[in-house]
Amino acid sequence: MPATAEAPIDHGVTRKRVVLGLFVTYFSPTKDFLGNPNLTVLTAPRGSEIELTEAEEKRLDSLGMLAPKHLSGEDVQRIADQRLDIYRAERGDQEAVGRANERALMTQPPVQSAPATGGIVRSDVDVEGWPVATLAAWISDETPNAEDTIALAEGDSLKAAKVLEAEQMATGGDPRKGVETALRKLIEP
Repeated sequence: MPATAEAPIDHGVTRKRVVLGLFVTYFSPTKDFLGNPNLTVLTAPRGSEIELTEAEEKRLDSLGMLAPKHLSGEDVQRIADQRLDIYRAERGDQEAVGRANERALMTQPPVQSAPATGGIVRSDVDVEGWPVATLAAWISDETPNAEDTIALAEGDSLKAAKVLEAEQMATGGDPRKGVETALRKLIEP
């Protein structure tokens, strides 16, 4: 039989995601030297953007190894650096204490009540303007209660998605259940 053009191998849709863990090991669909489908084991460090099949994305997401979908590698690295500074500051590293204090220096304008959500909308928090990493650092540093965290979304689905990402970052991938449930209701009505 004469040789024909090889049909492309359908490995499913791949998605680009950013590594949140220190590094990940994942399977990448490839072809061997004869053109047969194959899986290659690859590793990638924190902050790297990798391309994953749906199955690998689900597996790594369930392990907390991938950053929320809208975070860049720079955001992930910034958050990792902030967490390392917090860890070091708690152990007496004065340079880390200085960096943590620089991030925490913000004036606190008065707060406004938000009766629709039951929490307090902070006028010093710019959910739309701040990167997710900054919002996550604020949640981590200020430790607002669940109602106040939910109130940051102001009933808006886009803000809710951003607040949820920040909550996931601030809690190391384990968001408070009440916060997650309320924000998901705003995101996915």
